[in-house]
Amino acid sequence: MKFDLKHCFGVVLCGTGLLLTACNTFRAREIDLEKRSRRESKSYYRFTAGGGENLSFQSQNFLSSNLLMSDFRNDGEKLVRRLAIRQELEPSRTLLSVLSDVCFQLAQNASDKDEALRYDLAAVYYASELLFDEKYRDRNLGNFDPSIYQTARIYNGALARIYAELVRRDLLRKGQYRLQTANGRDVIFDLPHYDLIYPASAYQQFMLCSDYRIRNLSHFTYEFGLGVPIIAQTNRQTRYKALLTAAPIAHGATAFLRFTPAEKGDPKRVMHARLEFYDNDRIRSVQVNGQKIPLIFDYSTPFAYYISTMPDMNVVDYMLNPYRFQSGLYTLEPYQPNKIPVVLVHGLLSSIHTWMQMVNALKNDPEIRKHCQFWFFTYSTGNPILYSASMLRSSLNRVHDELATTPEAREAFSHMVIIGHSMGGLLTKTLLQDPGDILVRKVTGKPWAEVEKLCTPEQKKMFEDIVLYKSVPFVRRVLFLAVPHRGANMANYSQVRTFARLIELPADLVKEATGAMKTLACKKDGIPVYAARIKNGLEELSPKVPTLWVIDAIPLRPDVPRHSIIGNNRKDTPGGSDGVVEYSSSHRDDVRSELVVRSGHSVQTHPVAIYEVRRILLEHLKEEKICDSKQLSPAPHANAEKPASRKDAPAAARQ
Repeated sequence: MKFDLKHCFGVVLCGTGLLLTACNTFRAREIDLEKRSRRESKSYYRFTAGGGENLSFQSQNFLSSNLLMSDFRNDGEKLVRRLAIRQELEPSRTLLSVLSDVCFQLAQNASDKDEALRYDLAAVYYASELLFDEKYRDRNLGNFDPSIYQTARIYNGALARIYAELVRRDLLRKGQYRLQTANGRDVIFDLPHYDLIYPASAYQQFMLCSDYRIRNLSHFTYEFGLGVPIIAQTNRQTRYKALLTAAPIAHGATAFLRFTPAEKGDPKRVMHARLEFYDNDRIRSVQVNGQKIPLIFDYSTPFAYYISTMPDMNVVDYMLNPYRFQSGLYTLEPYQPNKIPVVLVHGLLSSIHTWMQMVNALKNDPEIRKHCQFWFFTYSTGNPILYSASMLRSSLNRVHDELATTPEAREAFSHMVIIGHSMGGLLTKTLLQDPGDILVRKVTGKPWAEVEKLCTPEQKKMFEDIVLYKSVPFVRRVLFLAVPHRGANMANYSQVRTFARLIELPADLVKEATGAMKTLACKKDGIPVYAARIKNGLEELSPKVPTLWVIDAIPLRPDVPRHSIIGNNRKDTPGGSDGVVEYSSSHRDDVRSELVVRSGHSVQTHPVAIYEVRRILLEHLKEEKICDSKQLSPAPHANAEKPASRKDAPAAARQ
C-alpha cells in the first residue's frame, strides 16, 4: 500500500507538467511493431523492390507478339512449359526475363498453395539464371539494363513467398526434401547453410521482416540487394555477466537461395537448392559464379522487433524505487570484439528507450555500422548523482575486464565513446576526472589521510567508490547532450522538491553514508554538523545544491575530446533554454565543438542532433585511424527557417 500511495502522488505531481518537460513520459517504450496481414505484407516488397502487381511491358509485348497472352490467362502451366522448352533450345536473356515474370505473376494469382509454390520456385530459378550467368548480360546496356532490376525484384518477391510456405510446411531447417517447379523440374533442397553470429541451434525462429509493420520509428535503415530480410531470434540472452540483455537477442539476417545445376548425364535433370542464412551486419555480399552479389539489408525491422520483446517500464516507478529494477550495461545486439563500444547514458526520468531513434538512424551509416556497437547504461535517476556515476564506472570496468581479453577486443575498447544526455552527461563527466580527495574534503572538511583512519572497511570502500574515483582510461571521446553541468532551475520548484522526497534510496547506501557522516561530521562551535538526509538525484539538480558545482570544478582529462549538443526551444543560437536546462548551464568552454539546435530538452531525438552525432563518430573513426571515412560537413539546417548554430572551441581545447 505504501508504494501505491506514493506512486499515485508522484503521478499527480508529474501531471502538473513540471516533470513532463523532463527526459521522458511515464512509459519508456516508444517504438513498437504489429503483425501484417498476408495482403499487407506485399507492400513491404513493393517498397523494398519486390515483384510488381502486373506483367512488365516487356513481358506483355513478348506474349502478345507470340500469340501467347491467352495461354497466360487460361493455362499458365502449359505456357511455362512451352517457354521453358524454347529457352532450352534457343537460350535468350529476353525469354528468361519473361519466364521469371510470368511465373511470378502466376504464383501471385494462384489460389492453390502447391501451385503457387511451383510457380515461385520456377520464378526464382529463372531469375537466378538471368542474374548470375554472365552470358545473359547485355554488354551494350551494362548497368542501365532494366531487366536486371526487374528480375532482382522478382527474385526477392518470389523467394519471400517460398520462404513463407516452407515455414508453413515446417521444412525450413530440414534437408533432402523434394519440390517441383512449374515446368516439371525436380529440385532437392539440401540442409541450409548458416553464417550467423551464433550456431544454428541457438536460434529459436527466423521470421520474415515483411510480416511486421513498424510503429513510431522515424527512419528506415535499409539497403537494397538480393535475398529476403529476416528477423533471427535467438533462444538465449548474452552469456556475459557484465553485459546484459533485457530479452533474448534478435538481430537482422538475410536468406538467400542458391541453385546447383543437375549433374551431367542425369536423365531426370534433378537440380539441388540450398537456403543460406547470413548475418547481414557482418556479411553484405556473397559470391555466385565469380560475381559479387549484394545482399538485401533491413536493420530497422529486427531492431523494432527486439525492442518490442523487451519488458517496458514505468520510469516514475524506476525513479521512486531504485531497488526494483536492475541497473547496468545493456546491449541490443550480439557482442563483436572487433567493434568499438559506443555507450549511451540516459537522463532524468528516462531509460534506454530514449536512444532508439538515434541508434536506428546511426546504423544507416555503413562505416558506423561496420566499426561501432551500441551499449546502453541504465540506472535509477532517483539515486544520488555520484552514486550513479560510481555504478557507471563499475559497469564499464567490469565489462572491460570480462570482454577485453584478446588483442582485438582490447584495441576496440581503447577507442570507446560515451554519449550522455541530461543527467547522464553528469555521470559521463566523472569518467574523465581524477578528483583525488577534493570531494572528501568538501564532504567531511578533512583530508582523506585523516578520514581513512576513522572509517570502517565498508565506509572506506564507499568513499573509494563514490568520491575517490579515478578516470576510466579506455574512454577516448565524450558527447554531452543537453547536460545541466551547473544544475537546472526546475529542481527548485516546490512541487518538484515535494516529489523528490518520495524517492527511496538504496538501504545499504543510506546506512553506510549516514554512519560515515555521523562519525566524520564537521564541527561548528564544537557541535557536530552533518546532513540530516542524503540528497537524491533530483534534489542535486538544483543550482542551490553545491554537488554539481563541486563536480564541475574538477578538471577533465585533456587528452579526451569533448563535444556539446545543446537545445534552445526558441532559436538555433547560443542562449535561452531547452525548457528544462538553460544554455548557461549546458555550455562548456573546454569542448572541441558545440552545436545549438532548436529543440526542447529531448535533443537526442532531433534529426540535426543525430546528424551531428554521426559526424562526430565518423570524425572519431578517422582520428583514431580505424578507417579513412568520408567526413561529413557541419550539421545542415533543420529547415530553411531554422539554421543550426555551431560554436567551435579555441584551438587550445582541441586536445
